[in-house]
Amino acid sequence: MLFRSDLSKPSTLPSGYGPMLYALLSVPGRIVAWNNPFLGPRVIELLAFLLCVAVIGSITGALIPSRSAWLWSILLALSYRSMGSWVLQLRGDFPSIFFGLLAVRLLLARSRWAAVLAGAAAGFAMQFKFTYIAAILAGILWFGFQRRWRMLGQFLIAACVTSIGIYGLVLIREPRMLEHLTALRSPARDWMGNLVNRDYEPVDRKSTR
Repeated sequence: MLFRSDLSKPSTLPSGYGPMLYALLSVPGRIVAWNNPFLGPRVIELLAFLLCVAVIGSITGALIPSRSAWLWSILLALSYRSMGSWVLQLRGDFPSIFFGLLAVRLLLARSRWAAVLAGAAAGFAMQFKFTYIAAILAGILWFGFQRRWRMLGQFLIAACVTSIGIYGLVLIREPRMLEHLTALRSPARDWMGNLVNRDYEPVDRKSTR
């Protein structure tokens, strides 16, 4: 699949990650001079993953009134084989997933500030990868089905402030941010080319034994 954007320009490189991810991953290098510049960012990604697992346990404990349910949920969250190669990749998914899960957990909380805090967390999930809108949709459905319109309004206002609002502030300093984030908006689709890979060479398993 090709893209009509001019990828020779740094501002048009395809990316779904927001500027908050790069700011977060740059924190260790600003504090400590690492021999391996990727060590600090990978530690952050690992911590973000562990926070996701912890919130999953908290959500399970809120939904299932059993002392051991949260423990089983944590074990299940840690059991996915693909996580072994994905956790230490420098991506914005885990910080986004954490704030999305945190929004869900806050929706289950019995507090008058739950709607505002959940909306803030849901909106902030988009700061690391702007395609993570699931938490915002979950909040809309949650309050909509319960007809709690006031709390829905509070949720949406907080979500807009921490999503569109923060992006707007960054846009003032980085005027080409939108061009960078939307570089994938107009791909030149080649469906047959995706189905047929001419460079593929089948491996003779007998010769590799």
